[in-house]
Amino acid sequence: MDRLLYFVVLGLIKFLQALPLRWVARIGRGGGAVAYFIDARHRKVAQRNIAMCLGKERTPEEVHALAKENFRRLGESYCCAIKTASMTGRNSSRIWSSSV
Repeated sequence: MDRLLYFVVLGLIKFLQALPLRWVARIGRGGGAVAYFIDARHRKVAQRNIAMCLGKERTPEEVHALAKENFRRLGESYCCAIKTASMTGRNSSRIWSSSV
């Protein structure tokens, strides 16, 4: 079973590394949105933490929106980290210089 999981994850990593960075970022945001709905325990923790920090300044709807956006950004960050780990110096310098 471990071997099967290894090859599934390896395939996912290779798939993400073959795509353009913008696509990987979009996929990551989608994955983060899915995680927000699936992972109720961490969703509640995120909402509770945001409410404790910003509860008097934000409505409950804004707290939920912030938690959901946080999950999206985490998914985007994780997937982009997988992509950029495989990029050569020439590829990465082209991306960083065009974004500045």
